[in-house]
Amino acid sequence: ARILVVDDERSMQEFLEIFFRREGFEVVTVGSVDSALVAIESDDYDVIISDVQMPGMTGLDLLRALKEGH
Repeated sequence: ARILVVDDERSMQEFLEIFFRREGFEVVTVGSVDSALVAIESDDYDVIISDVQMPGMTGLDLLRALKEGH
């Protein structure tokens, strides 16, 4: 399964990437909602894990955008 991790904190991105790769998942990390939307347009993901509180757009904004566009 492919997982997209969306978090503005690099340390959390790295932690989740290491954890899920050890479990056998393919992981892509991004630091913003805008970057997540670009990644989602270019690739398919089975799971998206997103921080809720981020500068600019939040994780809830990402959820709304996904519901509207996908």
